[in-house]
Amino acid sequence: IRSGPSSPRRRASSAANGASRPRLVRAARRACGESIRLGVLVEAGSRPAPMQLGEVAAIAIAEGADFVGTAAPVSGPAAGTTLEEAAVLLDRVQLAGRRVGLKLSGDVAAGGDAARFLALARQMMGPGFLAPGTLRLEALADADGASDTLDALQRLAAG
Repeated sequence: IRSGPSSPRRRASSAANGASRPRLVRAARRACGESIRLGVLVEAGSRPAPMQLGEVAAIAIAEGADFVGTAAPVSGPAAGTTLEEAAVLLDRVQLAGRRVGLKLSGDVAAGGDAARFLALARQMMGPGFLAPGTLRLEALADADGASDTLDALQRLAAG
């Protein structure tokens, strides 16, 4: 489920009463069944405040989402996830009481940024959280940026 201002349907959905959000996630969970992982993403750049992002994540988790996070904008300038937003999302994932993954978008895996996001996730969730099934970072990097990201991952894995 992706929320953001990019289309009239999404704008209408975003403008809808907050009470409809849990129903939407619940309906998606039922439609997916338990064998399909359900992710709920908020489009980067559409969030007015990190705490509001946390509220959306809490609703999604409570209604059965297996993954929460941010999505890169469909149109317009790219807006990346901030460390503050990542910390809010990680806090909600930590409070879930079950395994919930996190996806962060908006070129957060570029160069030195990857190390900061990975260090935050490791500090808040422990080293076991740094795995493809629980943490995904979006990169819009060229080959050099990808190499920097891999270097950062190796340094973190080493300790």
